[in-house]
Amino acid sequence: MFDIDASTLFVSILFVIAIIAPFVYHGLKSKRHQKTQMENFQSFAKSIGVTPAKIENWRNQYLLGLDPNSKILIYFRSGSNPEQTFINLEEVHKINIYEKSRVVELGVEKRNVLDYLGIQFNFKDNYKPEKLIEVYDAELFSGQDGETVLAKKWVELLKSQLNN
Repeated sequence: MFDIDASTLFVSILFVIAIIAPFVYHGLKSKRHQKTQMENFQSFAKSIGVTPAKIENWRNQYLLGLDPNSKILIYFRSGSNPEQTFINLEEVHKINIYEKSRVVELGVEKRNVLDYLGIQFNFKDNYKPEKLIEVYDAELFSGQDGETVLAKKWVELLKSQLNN
């Protein structure tokens, strides 16, 4: 049988705690940030009189919310370049996905690299400039995390709101 003394057990427990502590700290910090961000988002939505029924949160930095009753989209971005805005879909004529990419050659292979992804809104009033909301920026993130699928899903959802 194994003979474990108290000092070895104590050192082992301290070692395990030292390894786990940063992960627990990061998880708690991330949850606290998400909670604060959601509270700010809900506060902004309430200030403009909107109750979003569908909310999407990604990368702990972006939030989209849609109130289908009032047909208002809320966009919220935190981080180094924060933005809070809303778009009345009654004023929108057309919605598209906006992609900015470049071709990178690796030997004989050519790859298309996405630099920027957004949702573009063109308004019925020709004098009102188009609005672009950011979904992904390669300068901020080293790789994509499903933003292309997310953008397509939201464009389809918003287009269906235009037709209603």
